[in-house]
Amino acid sequence: MVQAMNEPARVPVPPALAGILFSCLSDVDAWNARVRTGTAESPQPGSALAGDDRWSSELTVSTAALSSLQVAVDNVDALRTVILDESEPDDPVLRTRPWACYPLMRAALETGAQAVWLLAPPARATRVARRLSQALTDAGNEDRARANLGQTDVERLPNRRAQIEAVLASRPELDAALATSRTSPTQVLKGAQPYIATQHLLGLWNALSGASHGDWWAGLSLSTPTATGAPRLDGRVEVSLASTPERVILLYAVVCDVVRTGWELWDERSGIHV
Repeated sequence: MVQAMNEPARVPVPPALAGILFSCLSDVDAWNARVRTGTAESPQPGSALAGDDRWSSELTVSTAALSSLQVAVDNVDALRTVILDESEPDDPVLRTRPWACYPLMRAALETGAQAVWLLAPPARATRVARRLSQALTDAGNEDRARANLGQTDVERLPNRRAQIEAVLASRPELDAALATSRTSPTQVLKGAQPYIATQHLLGLWNALSGASHGDWWAGLSLSTPTATGAPRLDGRVEVSLASTPERVILLYAVVCDVVRTGWELWDERSGIHV
């Protein structure tokens, strides 16, 4: 089998899914307004997140959660420009590509789920411990990247460990094992899953990750293969991959649902009502 690259297809938005798509786009517009105007900038005094931040000291839960939501919004907004031609506002046209939309979907899904993972647990001790674990992981990832770039003069991990130990010393009710362990996208997605209506988030993230890396199995699972000609003399068949409009819209809706859940939790925990 030989893959042929298609030109991006331009197709009308399927009427049966137009409501789903335009509802998502309305949410994306609202989220964009929030992250660009600072509407969701700080937790209200007395809110659950304000209390979380007191516990977590410099490694504030609110900063990490809002950062995850901002990254997710940037990706779903960029994804909109990839999959939709809105030059004629009354008659938008859907673009379908075999690969380019999936890295953006993956990034939005992962960062949206990260916000849910941080904010959803009902217990403050769990939310704060997860934030400390995330901060430790972030520092370790930075040190590894610096080492791979030949920059070994600065290490973030020792200082980050000291910050976390200081928080743990002041808050003995925190789970030290959780706070001092590194987390992973798999753990985040599994931890977020109980709070999100769409099932099999981890499997979807696996498929989107595979497609982002150009894995053939993922392309076949997310796109529709079509033979473009007769078999060659060597027995191989030329195949093109294309994302169907229905699949693109439904995947976009799933990703937006995860981000929407993150914003709902942010509003609940921060005491902000919009």
